[in-house]
Amino acid sequence: MLVRHVFGRVGQSRNFLGQALEILRRALNGLNMCAYGAVSGAVEKLLNKRSGVLGMSGVSADIRDAFARAAKTPEQGAEMDVTSQVYLWRIRKYLGAYLAVVGKADAVIFTDTIGETVPIVRWAVCTDMEVFGLKIDAERNNNVTKYPADVAADDSAVRILVIQTNEELAIARRTYATLSGTAATAPEGGEA
Repeated sequence: MLVRHVFGRVGQSRNFLGQALEILRRALNGLNMCAYGAVSGAVEKLLNKRSGVLGMSGVSADIRDAFARAAKTPEQGAEMDVTSQVYLWRIRKYLGAYLAVVGKADAVIFTDTIGETVPIVRWAVCTDMEVFGLKIDAERNNNVTKYPADVAADDSAVRILVIQTNEELAIARRTYATLSGTAATAPEGGEA
C-alpha cells in the first residue's frame, strides 16, 4: 500500500539547512572561522526563525494567524492573503509533484495541528486534483468530529484521511524502546 503524508513534522527543513550551511561553510573557507560562526549563526537564525509564514506575514509563524487576519481587516488582509495563497500553493505543488512521480496513491493523509484542525487547508490542497484521483467532499471535510476521518468523496479514487497524531506517545515509545533495548511497538489495542 502506498500512502503519502502531507502534514507533520518530518525534519526535512533542518536537513536542507544543514546542507545549505555546509555549502556556505565551504564558500567561506578562507575567512576567519569566528566570522564564519557569526555568519552561519545569522543565516541559521534567519532560516529557522524569520522565514516562511513569519517572513511573509511579518506577524506570526502560524498559518492559522494569517488566515484569521486575512478575514478580519482589509489593511492586513491583502498581505495575509498573499501569505496564505503562497502557503497553500506550495503544499499543492509538492503534493502534485509527489503524485506525478509516484503514480496512483492509495491515500493522502493530513496530520498534525494544521492538517487535523484547519479544513480550508485540506480543501485548498485537494480541490481540482481529480487528475490524481483526489476528490474531496466539502461536507465531510468541514465536519470532522472524530479521528481517523475520511473526507474524500465516495467516488474519489484516492482516500483523503485526517488522522490525529500523538507525538508525545511516539516519543515515549521510542524512549522506552531505546532504554529497554526492545522494538517500539504499540501495545495490544493501543494507538499507533
